[in-house]
Order: sequence, then structure tokens, then C-alpha cells
Amino acid sequence: MMARGYRLLLVAVIASVAVRSVASTCVGDCHADGRVDIADLILGVNIALELRPIAECEAFANAVGTVDVGQLIRGVNSALNGCPGPPTPSVTRVPSDTPSATFTPTAENTPTITPQPGEHFVDRGDGTITDNQTGLIWEKKGQNRDVHDVNTRYRWAGLCTDSGESCQPDDGAAGTCEAATGGAIGCARCAGRATCNTDGFMTIWEWLNQLNGASFAGHDDWRIPAVGREGGVVELESIVDTSVPKCGTGVPCVAAAFDTDCLLECTVTGCSCTQPDFYWSVISGVGSPPFAFGVFFPDGRVIGTDKAAAFYVRAVRSG
Repeated sequence: MMARGYRLLLVAVIASVAVRSVASTCVGDCHADGRVDIADLILGVNIALELRPIAECEAFANAVGTVDVGQLIRGVNSALNGCPGPPTPSVTRVPSDTPSATFTPTAENTPTITPQPGEHFVDRGDGTITDNQTGLIWEKKGQNRDVHDVNTRYRWAGLCTDSGESCQPDDGAAGTCEAATGGAIGCARCAGRATCNTDGFMTIWEWLNQLNGASFAGHDDWRIPAVGREGGVVELESIVDTSVPKCGTGVPCVAAAFDTDCLLECTVTGCSCTQPDFYWSVISGVGSPPFAFGVFFPDGRVIGTDKAAAFYVRAVRSG
């Protein structure tokens, strides 16, 4: 895992990406100057390897006060894309040979989503939420350490054991694949005899197999939502609400129905949770390493990141 952190770090150095200076802090901003530079990334790697104390850069620390590969990846993304700031009405693409690509929403493909008075999002009482404006039915998240646990992270794909290239989804991965309750090998494959290594993380396709295999809420047609990029449609963005109190300050910018009474041990029938972090979509991009799009719920942006990174996922189905 540390080797992957070094790989991302070296790619960032070679790319020689100029970091934008903004007025907010972010993961890896060791000097609280609104930017993450190469020195910050090197310090983060040394802390992860326990060669330097965490006190020298607490901006890299995760929820338990350590530095893992996920935090290093976030630091690299901060260096490449700039620290979070107010969305701008333009689209900026990082060159395809960098570890991730970031896209800023525009009025054309990311509408401002503000829930209307009345029954916009309705909790159905079975672990799902219906959007009466789009007709979509969304999976809720809880904190019960089950298939719906909001704290569990997944990879879009892993890395092939022989080449380090990203594993590719099998045909039908965007649907139900081989829906089977647990034990499914998932939908990530490599050429030849190489295996897909996910470092112990389940892929979003394996997770989707489990959800459909169990016929969650009486249905087996759950899927990974799309975003309005690369031919996708606006789905995951539609639950963003930037008007919620403290949006952008550690609270997920999501409609209230998706972040209500989120208490430890709560189930999806009794609460609703959302991480203030990145959630995967089904839409894949073209780059090196391969990336996929999703929504960064701390501010509602649609961005792309390395498929081998571990983040969060929420299922949807058409009503």
C-alpha cells in the first residue's frame, strides 16, 4: 500500500503541476497556506511510514489520527486540483497523464439542486428514499456494519498483480453482473492469469452483487448512479443541496433526507447517513491511471479520481 502512495507521489512530481493558491485548508496543507506542494506530500509519506511524527502535519491525519494511503491520495488530489474553494463557472481538466482529473460543474451539466417545499424526497420506510421529481429510488445508508454501512469504502477497480494496470469491469458490470448473495467474485478482471488486487477492499461491483443478490427492498435491479459527464445523465448530482446549514464546512452538501438521525448502530430503516466525502458513479473517464467520476459531497462538485482509490458508494434504481 505504501508503494502505491509513492507511485502517486512520483507521478505528481513528474507531472510538475502548478498548484493553485486558495484561501481554504485541505488534506495535506501542512502549513495552512491554502495549498499543497511537493514538500507537503513528501512529509505525508514519511509520516505514513512512521519516520516523522503526525504532529508535523496534522492536516494529513484521518479520523483516527494516522496517515493511510487514502489520505495520501487526497493530498495528491489537493496538490493537483487545488484546495477546495467556491465552484467557478468553468471547466478545468488536468492533463490525462496525471493521477486524477477534476471537473468543475457548469450550469449546463450540473443544475442547482434545491429541494422544493413539500414531498420532494420521501422516506419509504424500507431503507430507501424516493425522489418524486426524478422518479429515482435511492438506497439509504446507516451505521450498522452491514451492506449499507456508511463507513465502508470501496474501490471502483483494483490493480492487476502483474502490471499494476487498473483492472477492468467485465461486460455487464454496470448492471447486476452475476447477482449472488455474498461470495461473488465481482466484476473486475485482468488479462491472462493475473488477478485483480484490491488490498482487501471490495469493489463497487462486488458490493452491487451482494445488494442485488439479497433483493434489497424487494428489488434486484439496483445499479451504480451516473453523473452528467462523458455521456452520463444527471443522477448522483440530483441529491446535492448546497443550501443546507454548514455545507462546505464538514457537513455533506446533500438533501436533508439523506443525512437525518445518523447515530451509531442505526439501521437504514431508522436513520439516513452520508459521508462528507467522494461517492463513486458508474461513469468512467479516459486517463492514466484510469479514473472514474463521482460527487465530492463536501461541496457538491463532480470530479474524477483514480479507480484504485477507496471511497464511498450509494445505489439507485429507476422507480
